Amino acid sequence: MRIINAVFGDATGGRWRVVLDYARVLAGLGHQVLLVLNPRTVDGNKVADLPEGVGLAWVRNSGHYDLLAVWRSRRLIDEFQPDAIIAHCGRSVGVMLRAARRRMPVIGVSHSNNVKRMVPADAYFNISTHIDGLIKGYPRHSRLAYHLPNMIEVPVGASFRARPFHAPPKIGAMGRFDRVKGLDIYVRALGVLKEKGYAFSALLGGGGEEEADLLHLGKQSGLRGQLSFVGWIEDPIAFFSGLDLLCIPSRSDAFGITPLEAGLAGVPQILSDAEGHRDMFIHGKHALLTPRDRPDLLAAALQALLDDESYAHSLAQQAFLRVTDRYGPARFTLNLQQGLEDVLDRFEK
Repeated sequence: MRIINAVFGDATGGRWRVVLDYARVLAGLGHQVLLVLNPRTVDGNKVADLPEGVGLAWVRNSGHYDLLAVWRSRRLIDEFQPDAIIAHCGRSVGVMLRAARRRMPVIGVSHSNNVKRMVPADAYFNISTHIDGLIKGYPRHSRLAYHLPNMIEVPVGASFRARPFHAPPKIGAMGRFDRVKGLDIYVRALGVLKEKGYAFSALLGGGGEEEADLLHLGKQSGLRGQLSFVGWIEDPIAFFSGLDLLCIPSRSDAFGITPLEAGLAGVPQILSDAEGHRDMFIHGKHALLTPRDRPDLLAAALQALLDDESYAHSLAQQAFLRVTDRYGPARFTLNLQQGLEDVLDRFEK
């Protein structure tokens, strides 16, 4: 097949990873893949890491109703003659639907729980059951919907190995410093844990607009010298491997890459009960899930794992097995190929 893989909206962090995963897997299956990017939203330095055999085209786009972007995309479609278009995010769906004019299916991939602009797509690869339900809540959605969670590369020979806790235990979190990631909840929970007399060291990786607020909150919570801000993390799995416990307190999460990476790294996790986390792991079996915006309950979960190291390692082992079995490239590749074939078979031009 000839496939366009497009993203016109935000193409940073986990979303960029997923876009590249699609390109890499499709090319590995022998398909001709053209990656279509928006120079306004993609760092040009990143394209040096494109998978081998993947073509690249640029379409400048300023929004869902950018007629010039539609015209440019239509010319690109006429030249490349794709069998299908995979559109990551609502803006990509809107532009590509107008450009394709129902000559080939436009398959939407939503990376957030805001799915309104995805609904007009001809088909969907839904990364979570929650997103699947949201789309099906609209009366005029496509019936071509496929559950296709994000994947993670699993190194050959990867195995789980429990690591004894440091003395004192090392707790960590990472992400973009904005309200959605809930890192203020993490800092407040550490303050509660300290008040209860627990010894620990803590790390916070990342950066963003709330950095000054988080630094101030850390001082207010009595964590001076105990909580270290370590900047953006270049190698997340190496970072996770150095921790004893990882917190992911997001206020919203569609189906992020970070918990998968942490599962592969073998670190026990405490996550919020965001929809994507509930799809990914079972509370008490693979990780502990706590209600959002409750630093007191996050602190209680940290306390439970600090008090029972063997249980923490058991959670980490089960998470490792789930990630490697369910979210590795083999299952993703099979489901992606089957989904594409079914869409092309059932799509009505």
